[in-house]
Amino acid sequence: MLELFPLVILLPLIGFLINGLLYKRIPNFLAAIIGTSAVAIPFFITLGALFDYQPMQRNTPYMFTILHWIQAGSLQADFAYQVDQLSLYMTLIITGIGSLIHVYSSGYMHGEKGFNRRGRWGHHLAPGVAAIRRTPDAFAATAGDNYALLLRVGGNGVDR
Repeated sequence: MLELFPLVILLPLIGFLINGLLYKRIPNFLAAIIGTSAVAIPFFITLGALFDYQPMQRNTPYMFTILHWIQAGSLQADFAYQVDQLSLYMTLIITGIGSLIHVYSSGYMHGEKGFNRRGRWGHHLAPGVAAIRRTPDAFAATAGDNYALLLRVGGNGVDR
């Protein structure tokens, strides 16, 4: 399951883009399904990765690099994530509570006219649940490989 862990970052971003770009074409219930499953699926991936992670058999955390950012001499700062027990637990909390918030808010807004009008449900839920719809930022704050990624991207995203 650790090989699927980059999907924890990509799926909420894909769901955010689908709801944001296709808000005029998709009905309200489909926007709610896309938004909720974009956070619930990473919860189950994280849960599987938590059971798959063997801390006593691993000497180093699982690392995956998104892109090489800065390289100057021996200094190398990448957009990379490390997955260890702490980051798995934090990601499990972030995606689990975020899934519940998405389910509750979509049920609460079910009868509202213009529920996804102008993409508001997907975009206005993002700042309120900054660590959920903006999972790359929250994940950077909990599992960033270096301090540049941790402070710049993670701090900026969670601050909103």
